[in-house]
Amino acid sequence: MIVLTGKPTALLRSVAAALRRGSRAPVPLLPPTSRLLTAVRKPNVRAVLFLLSREEEVELIRWTVQQAPSVPIFALLPKTDATLRQQLLRAGAAGVVELSSLKPGRTHQRLDELVAMLPSKEGPRHSAAQRIATDLHTARSALTAVLGNAELALQSRSRSSPLRKQLREIVRGVSEIEDSLRRMEQTLQLR
Repeated sequence: MIVLTGKPTALLRSVAAALRRGSRAPVPLLPPTSRLLTAVRKPNVRAVLFLLSREEEVELIRWTVQQAPSVPIFALLPKTDATLRQQLLRAGAAGVVELSSLKPGRTHQRLDELVAMLPSKEGPRHSAAQRIATDLHTARSALTAVLGNAELALQSRSRSSPLRKQLREIVRGVSEIEDSLRRMEQTLQLR
């Protein structure tokens, strides 16, 4: 099952209609609320397509990724925005589709291509991939705690403290590891 979410707009309704035309499976349209966060944890969810209406919704994608790290989340943007694209990818989106860049009638075809490349949720390979994705998410969560503590310790040290250099190295190193784990998680989602 593919879940579609976003603020209720005419564009969201047309995307839902395009998806339903080409799909044999149901494509539920859920509001970006706790219902979505509950739904993405179900084992039959193959992906989430999230139509964004504004930049503040990037945080909703981040929460959804945290709830279900093994489910690929694709952001659908009504218009081209390079900065927002980068924010979405950093937040954990598996991909970004800019709907305005598509020619009329191409939206349905692009959504079909996107759905076709989604992994099947069947077999032992998926189960192993899900365990790996969960472990990657757990590691990233632990690193977030380390990063937060290092940043707090850095703030509490005077500028002349000899520990500041080591603390800055911890912050830099943890950030690099988190970026690597995020890339690994995205690669796993696309397989």
